[in-house]
Amino acid sequence: MKQIGLAAGFGYAAKYTAVLAVPYVMGVVAWKTTRSRRPVLKPLATVAAFSALMIAPWMIKNALWLDNPVSPFFNQVFPNPYIHISFEKDYAHHMRHYGLKSDAEIPLEVTVRGGALCGLLGPMFLLAPLGLLALRSSQGRKLLLAGLIFLLPYPANIGTRFLIPALPYAALAMGLAVAGSKVAAATLTLAHAALSWPLALGVYCPPDAWRLLPKIPLRQALRIESEASFLNFRMPSYGMARMIDALVPAGGKVFTYSGAPNAYTERDILVAYQSAFGNVLGDILWTPLIPESEPNWRLRFRYPAQPLRQVRVVQTAWGEPDHWSIGELRIFRGETELAREGNWKLRARPNPWDVQLAFDNSPVTRWRSWQTLFPGMYVAVEFGRPEISDSVLVECGHDQYKIRLKLEGMDESGKWKTLVEKPEESDGPQQLGLRAASVQEAKARGVRYLLMYDFDFGAEDFKKKARVWGATLIAEHKGASLYRFD
Repeated sequence: MKQIGLAAGFGYAAKYTAVLAVPYVMGVVAWKTTRSRRPVLKPLATVAAFSALMIAPWMIKNALWLDNPVSPFFNQVFPNPYIHISFEKDYAHHMRHYGLKSDAEIPLEVTVRGGALCGLLGPMFLLAPLGLLALRSSQGRKLLLAGLIFLLPYPANIGTRFLIPALPYAALAMGLAVAGSKVAAATLTLAHAALSWPLALGVYCPPDAWRLLPKIPLRQALRIESEASFLNFRMPSYGMARMIDALVPAGGKVFTYSGAPNAYTERDILVAYQSAFGNVLGDILWTPLIPESEPNWRLRFRYPAQPLRQVRVVQTAWGEPDHWSIGELRIFRGETELAREGNWKLRARPNPWDVQLAFDNSPVTRWRSWQTLFPGMYVAVEFGRPEISDSVLVECGHDQYKIRLKLEGMDESGKWKTLVEKPEESDGPQQLGLRAASVQEAKARGVRYLLMYDFDFGAEDFKKKARVWGATLIAEHKGASLYRFD
């Protein structure tokens, strides 16, 4: 039981989706011990305990470092400042579709094409339904049940590799279905081997399919051709990695919207879509390029002057795909803005970690919900003592058309009340110097290098206005440009 538990737990350690090995094994153990009229509790506890030995370290590490034991998933259950809920949602959507027009494309993609879904199994697996004939025997039914269980997570990620847990059972079921005929079994096996041979794959699968090289690279294995030469020929982005290592000092951080060959560079590569930090920095650098995100939409809440312990702006609408954001939140008494004091407590729901961005007087930073609109979102200020005020100004971008805001305040007795149901709207003047300001924000976050591809949004603007941004182009490689922030 100990070995069974360790093996099942290792499935989770290898890939989250293989966690089904644990309940599957426990179900089998419970079934077997019950039928043999032996005690069930002890073997189940042993399997569970030894599975936990393999699972717990990963969950503990994630909980300690990322505030989420199952990161990067379930961020709505375990909110944290490292992965935004919007990223998880977008990522999950991509994993469910991979850009395919229809699920009907999946069988051919995973068997003979291999490009869109990152790998192929070989055309003989188009005969997988043949395995249903194994239902005629007890062994076949067990195989197919196990295969079905391990296939359950597949719709969540339709990449070819996510069929691997169920694949052995499908293959064995196919073999069992033709086990009565030596000729059929041999034909099935040999045909699969022949059609899956690296040289044969090039006949029917496209060039972008993930597969082994058609021939063994003996010259490279024997170092007759250097590693650098081979990689530079086979991998167009390898030279980019060498460029980064040569021009970015040790410890330097390189920000990019589209990724880089991380495995071949020793520098820190920060990708915009892979972390909350990257999301925020990417948003900052795009602000000068997207007029709708510039904070020139002004929403003013006016109310009778009164002492308040807290004020909060509340968002009341549902709406996709909009996120709520605030560039700056200012509180006034007459024409004078209240000076922000160190004892003010700032709160936000959701994403409380970035609330300071709405109070930093920077035109290129903003607090964002980083998830689509729902009623009850708020940004709040708790004063250190009751403050007399009569208006609140929210400066934000127009890229959130579905928001509906109201202002609430807490009086001196601690009771919340609605101060204003709807703000006055106006547009402020266009702000200048946003490009340079965004680069300064990047530098303040420890990022001094930017890798832009020609296809990236904003790449042309950086090329034409590098000096306006406060950046210097230091190298180019096959459609990629490396900038240093001055």
